[in-house]
Amino acid sequence: MIERGGLQALRTLNRIAVLNCLRDSGRELTVTDLHRSTTLSRPTVKLALGDLLRDGLIVSPEELGGTTLRGGRPARRYTYNAHSGYVVGVVIGMQRIEVALADMTGTIVARQEVPAASGIERRSQLHVALLKIIEKTGLQLGCVRSMTIGTLGIVTPNGVAMRNETVPELSQEGYFESLRSDLPFPVAIENDANLAAAAEFAARSAIEVTDMVGLHVNTAIGSGVVLDSKLYRGANGAAGEMGFDQRMGWDKSHEVLVQAADDHNVSVRALFRLAGEGAAWASDCVEQFADAVAPGVIALLLTLDPPLMVIGGDICLAENVFGSRLIQALEVVLPVVPAISFSTLGRDCVLLGAIQRSLDEAHQNQTNQEISERPDLR
Repeated sequence: MIERGGLQALRTLNRIAVLNCLRDSGRELTVTDLHRSTTLSRPTVKLALGDLLRDGLIVSPEELGGTTLRGGRPARRYTYNAHSGYVVGVVIGMQRIEVALADMTGTIVARQEVPAASGIERRSQLHVALLKIIEKTGLQLGCVRSMTIGTLGIVTPNGVAMRNETVPELSQEGYFESLRSDLPFPVAIENDANLAAAAEFAARSAIEVTDMVGLHVNTAIGSGVVLDSKLYRGANGAAGEMGFDQRMGWDKSHEVLVQAADDHNVSVRALFRLAGEGAAWASDCVEQFADAVAPGVIALLLTLDPPLMVIGGDICLAENVFGSRLIQALEVVLPVVPAISFSTLGRDCVLLGAIQRSLDEAHQNQTNQEISERPDLR
């Protein structure tokens, strides 16, 4: 006979199994669907559903008026409650700061972009933008479950911004600690190119590729590495950080873009767009940029020999100009040039990667909370 404590522990595990099944499916499921997917008995599934409904983690569309009865009573359906919490994704770049609030399925419900103002700390701008979004949506900070900040530079595997040559303030000791202490939810820091690579890889889940290099190009260039279907950061978070070797050309490659953009009174993003539209001066600038970053790309591809490289960021606005010039340089050196594609996520790839990382943490914390309430499961 199983003792009462053991029964309660088993009930918790059943709740987790049903919750995970509903969350991962992304659709409405019946008791029969859940019975088949989890292999739990129908009475056990019903018991778990009752608990989850009570706690607001799932909803039944019928109770929300989402079903029209026709020809008899249909099987009751259940779905994960997308509004049981919210997560935040943030991108801190050289020229702008982006903040987005998403529900528990990753759907963005509000976002704000502000220019990175000189003389004002980026963390302060971030904090203000976040509070404005919360106010605009009528929510409370307590509804947020997790936040991930994508930033330039090296970020250690345990989430410390260690070295940032482009925006030095971000790697000041304890720079993000004030945010962590002021906000009532976990705040994670991750390299922007790593987040972009993770998002791009997830978007290509149907492709049978386990290794990938991602190039992320806005004003600056960075790279993320996926090996064996997992983001690879390296022992110290420096994997793919070619910009720290001056021979690779990445550290100063942005200067040609910034100078040309300033000379023509446009942003770097607008420069890329103009190059894509055929403006000669902008195309020449993008080709110079491609030549400058090619040595680092070549070194990265020779080291890893991936089957796929995905290029994302604002550079996608000039993909024909940048792509053709870069491939020319690769073909001179590489024995085999990998498949190269441009992002399907557009300029939001880092933001979407940050949201997905926040979701992963929020979902894991949801499961951990279930377990923490059962000491015998720890």
